[in-house]
Amino acid sequence: MPRIPGSALRAAPKHEEHSSINDTFLPKAVNMGSTEPLTLEQRVTRLEDMEAIKKLKARYAEFLDAGYDPEGIAGLFAEDGRWIIEGVTITGTEAIKEQCRRLVHGQPWSCHNITPSIIEIDPDGTRATGSFYMLTFLTLRDTQGKDGAFFLPGIFRDTFIKKNGRWYIQEVEAHVRQAAPWTEGWVKGGFAQGFFDLKNGE
Repeated sequence: MPRIPGSALRAAPKHEEHSSINDTFLPKAVNMGSTEPLTLEQRVTRLEDMEAIKKLKARYAEFLDAGYDPEGIAGLFAEDGRWIIEGVTITGTEAIKEQCRRLVHGQPWSCHNITPSIIEIDPDGTRATGSFYMLTFLTLRDTQGKDGAFFLPGIFRDTFIKKNGRWYIQEVEAHVRQAAPWTEGWVKGGFAQGFFDLKNGE
């Protein structure tokens, strides 16, 4: 019978015990702006809220790319929600619908890529802020009816509100870093103003 080395007879190291729920991806245990620790239930709720806001922003992009769907986009906003476009604030869902109907005339096609996201939930769990990078490809139609291919990078700075268990957009503000013709690129093309021309379609 072969001899078994003494080292092989040593007890295997004990593994540390872990909770059945891995909290690696849970929000921080301390409430933002408070020293009170969050319970596990509160931390899970935070995760659910963050996922709901991500989906809300994804639906926003889908409706933009569906011909600026007026009902779809406005339905994501609170009744007194604000849509800030090139420094002009559009307030209320009816005004947002009207702006969507105008925009589609000057932007007949678009593809909004919005990712990633940084979302912060307020301590009371009813308000949140979010920042989202965007890279958008779109067709811009000038006043003579000629179409051009453009791309624009930027960042959204948004606020959200939770009412009756559902998240809504309170404010969307797009900070566009550049809007340049696809055929010229961002170096030669430079920054183009007026891609959200409020008079388009009037």
